[in-house]
Formats: sequence, structure tokens, C-alpha cells
Amino acid sequence: MSNNADNLQQALMPCSGWEFQRFVDGPLAQLLMHVVTDAAGLLRGDAASTARANARLVVRDGAIFGVVAKAPRSAMRDVLLAAGAALVGQRYDESAFGDLNALLASTLLAAGHPRAQVTLEHHATVLPRPLLTAVQVGRLALGALNTARRQRGEPALSDLAAGLADHVVRAGSFDDPAVHAYRAALDPNAVAYLQSARAERAERGIRALRAVREVNGIAFDRLAVYNFIGASPASSRNRVQAMQALPWLLAMMTAPGNGPILVEAVGICHAIDNGLPLHEAVARAFGVPREVVRWLGRRALPGNWAMDAGRLRRLLALLAWVAPERRPQQAAQFDALTALGSALAAPLGFHGGEEDPALLARYAPCMRRWLAEVTRCGLEGATAAPEFAQLTSELADAKDFLRALFEAVQVADGLDHGAAEACVLRWCAGIEAARLLTLSRAWHAAIAAATGDAAGDNAGSNAGLGWPAVLLLPWQYEQRTVVELISSAQLRTEGQTMLHCVGSYDEVCRSGNSVIVSLRAPSGMPVSTAELHLGQGGSGVVAGQHRAARNAIPGADCACALVAFVAYLNGADHGELLRRRQDFQRQRAVQRRSLQGNGKGGQGVFSAAAQQAARRLALQPPVGLNGAPEAAL
Repeated sequence: MSNNADNLQQALMPCSGWEFQRFVDGPLAQLLMHVVTDAAGLLRGDAASTARANARLVVRDGAIFGVVAKAPRSAMRDVLLAAGAALVGQRYDESAFGDLNALLASTLLAAGHPRAQVTLEHHATVLPRPLLTAVQVGRLALGALNTARRQRGEPALSDLAAGLADHVVRAGSFDDPAVHAYRAALDPNAVAYLQSARAERAERGIRALRAVREVNGIAFDRLAVYNFIGASPASSRNRVQAMQALPWLLAMMTAPGNGPILVEAVGICHAIDNGLPLHEAVARAFGVPREVVRWLGRRALPGNWAMDAGRLRRLLALLAWVAPERRPQQAAQFDALTALGSALAAPLGFHGGEEDPALLARYAPCMRRWLAEVTRCGLEGATAAPEFAQLTSELADAKDFLRALFEAVQVADGLDHGAAEACVLRWCAGIEAARLLTLSRAWHAAIAAATGDAAGDNAGSNAGLGWPAVLLLPWQYEQRTVVELISSAQLRTEGQTMLHCVGSYDEVCRSGNSVIVSLRAPSGMPVSTAELHLGQGGSGVVAGQHRAARNAIPGADCACALVAFVAYLNGADHGELLRRRQDFQRQRAVQRRSLQGNGKGGQGVFSAAAQQAARRLALQPPVGLNGAPEAAL
């Protein structure tokens, strides 16, 4: 009986453990995996026992890919070799993992592994974590062992034998020779950079764990970070030094899940790898003075910022536009600066073109003047509520005024799109933001009076505007309540509360193209805001933008609630309400035809009367840029 028990215990030894292997040739240079094998299959002696592995594949060029695999235990190594061959020459880009997973599936099938599955691991760390804890593996082993014992007529065990229990614990520990061998083969500069968080954590204490392990949302131990530094061994020291000098560059240079590495990053990488001046390279890539990059240096940015390339581009531009003595001195003030910049830039989107980063340079004269004006009392004073909420709302309304002025310039002066846009931007640079808002308010009032439309069809600023609802009553999903916003006033309140731009979405709601909903906590406070797009003929709703406060990513609870709500709206019970909304859309389109401009090709948004009113107001004193009369328009 004891021999049988010992044999069963011994057979379970390989059910969990680490494996490391180097390869002299072939697609993989190294392979580290933690494998958990079906314990019952091991006891049966089944050569095709299913196994699961969390693995790190180091391809020949030095890049590491993290994968999770399921395959027959006897074929696991060959399956991972085939996966490695498919990944050679591929760039580690989490936004492309869907395509890479499809490539892996077809490769394994062609290689004769129909039962195998290999998928790339999102947010993978340099060292794989065991798929199961020692406790979980121990329970599986004990269950398989007792099944075999009962079949032999032996009594069940309450616990694993000490030897096997110790083995299971050791097999799940990172203190394993295979793990040490893998670590020793990694690039030392990259590893030292990744481990710097641990040392700082010990100095600062456990409370600082999140701040220490992340730089603007990028975890130090991510494969994306290692691959940026370590996949180019000849330049790894330079790359470490660059990230230490300008830590906010890390997110853009690694771009985990944010799509292809940007052109700016390519130029900066070239400068880093060739030992060229870093500040000059970053300044040249973003079109800002070197002094701005040097000033930002290692300054502490808000801990909740995920510094993607778009945010970095906007931040550097704002720092170039604002006076040095008025730049942020504390992390919280960076939030104030970006909020102020977004509000001031809102009316400058009057041209109706796609957002283009290069367009920021054309905003510079306006933004410099307006930032100097509104920051006279400091950043905190400029963004103090409720004054800032009112400023933001009025600036968003001023976009319509500038759009009408833009169309008037096109028609009256026969200018093309670019020339008319440049003309209006020059005019904006010659006036203060306060004057722009005064003219905008006067224009909205004139249009409402001239058209007799109490709702101000083109103004977009009347708080009483409304549209048909597609949701008759608030809808509950677990801890979230979904409320449809059916008036300009509700949109404005939502935008001011959540500090995002939904307050300017009344036009898309009035046109019938979108439905805006607010997802709220049990207290009634908004937690996130979502835009839903209506399908053709009123048959179908598709989720669009979904944002929490300050355009942050909503939590999983809100995301799940929105998915359930869209499915609910697409049910048969809401067909009539959706059709009614589409009818409203068609009626609005007919009404707007009488207000469309008569400019080039009849493409204007505003009527001739609205265009003329905007031009007339813009030509009023005081004088414009460089002392020239504003009639220069």
C-alpha cells in the first residue's frame, strides 16, 4: 500500500513547474514557461494530458512576447516554437494583438497542432506569473490523487504528503533555477531600469507602491518597456538614461495598446541611439522651443495621467504658449493648464476640419494672447468654479459665431477654405477672449431675434432646446442608473459636472443622429457619459464615445452597464421610440435647409443673414491686429 502511495505521489511531481531553454538556432533564442499539467491525466499515464502554460518567448532579435498556451503536455514545447516562428519580425504592439492572435492560430493549424491554442497576453510583465497558485495546484493534485486511491480501494487523504506539498510550493515560486537562468540572459541595463522601482519602493514604503511602479500610467515591469529598452542591446544604456532624464517620454516611446509608434518617436529614438542631444530632438519632434522641454524635465506630473502622445503634444504646446512665470509649479496645476487650454481652443475648431496635430501651430498667436489674458490671476484663479464652467460654456458657443464669420469671409472675399481659416485666425489673434465672448453673445441674440426661433436653431446656446427621448424612464443595471439627456440644459449640466465636452453636443442630438446618456451612482451623481449612434431607419443603436470625468476611461461597472443598456434599447420594445427619433431627424433636416448659407457650393452651415451678422459684428471697433481696423476682414 505504501509503495502504491509513493508511486502516485511521485507521478504528480511534474504537474506544476518552471522550464527554461536556450536555442542555438531557430526562431527562438530563449523560452521560459510555467506549466500546469492535468493531474488526473498524469496519474493515468496519458501522454496527451492537457497542459496550460504562461510563457515568455524571446525571439532571435531580442524582443520578448508574453503568451498563454494550452496544448497536449508532450507537444507544448513544439507548439511554442511554432508560435515563436510566427512572431519573428513582428513588433510588440498591443493594439495589433487581435491580428497576431489570428496569425498564431493559423500557424499552429498549419504546423499540425489542431488542439493547441496560443494567445498573446495583454499588459504582460517581463516575468510570467504562474497561471495557478500553489494552493490551487495542491487542490487539483489532491483531488486527482484521492480519485486514484478510491479506485484502488484506498482511503482518501485530507492533505498532500509533506514532500509533494513542498514540491508544489517550490514549483510555483520565482526562486527557481529556470527563472534565474532566464533573468541572467536578459539585457542588464533594461533589467536594472525595471528593478529600480523595487529599490525606491523599499525606501518610500508600501503606500507609494503605485506611484513607484508607474510613470504616467506605464508600469515599469511591462514587456512594452523592456522591449523598448532591451530589444536594442547596443543602445539600451542610452535609452535608460533618456527615460530617466525625461520620464514622461516613456508612454509615447513604448506605446502599449496605443497603436503604431508615432513618427515623432522614431526621430527621438534615432537621436537617443546615436547620442544626439535629447532636448533638441524632442523639441524638434514637437515643434516647441528647447527651453520648454528642458523646463518640463523631471517635473512631477499628475499621478493619474496616462501620458499618451496626444496629451504630451498638447501639453508641450501649452507650455510654449503660456508665460514661463505662469507655468504650473505643482502637479495639480498641470490639470488646470490643460483644462484651460482645451476650453480656449474649443472655438478655434470653427473650420470644421479633422483634428490635426500640425494645426496647433496655427492656433499659437490666439492661444498666447488668450492664455496671457485669462491667467493674470494664476492658473487656480482661471479655473475656479463656477466661473470656469461659465467660461467653458461660452467659449464652446463662440465656435458657432466664428464658423459663421468663417463662412462670411469665404463668400464675401471669394477665399478658399485655408485662406478663410487663416484670415479668421489672424482676426482672433487681434482680440481678447473677453471681446470674442461679447461678440458671440451679441451674434446669438441677433440670430434668435432675426429668425424668430426661440430655440435659436443655429446658436446652439439656448438652454431650453430639447428633442424626443428614446428612453421614457431611467433604466437600472446593478449599481448604475442610465438617464437620457434630452435638452441643451441637461447636456450643459452634465458637461460642467463631468468636466468634458458633452455640453456642446446639442447639435448632434437635435439632428437626431446621437443619443447622450448619463450613467449615475445610487446617489444620483454622474459617473460616466456615453454617446449612442442611431442606425438607419431607427433600427439599431451602437455605442460610441464613453467617458468618465475629465475624459477618463470609465470603470468596468459603467462599461458593463452600457453594453446591457444598448442591448436593451435594441430590443423590440423600443422600435417605435427609435423611429420617432428618426422622424424628428428628417424634420430637422428640412427646417435647416432654409437656414443654410448661399456661399460656395451651398455648403455653408449658416444662413446668409447669420453670416452677415457675424461679419458686421467683427468689423465693429476697436481696432484689430497691428493697429489695423478690423474691417481688414
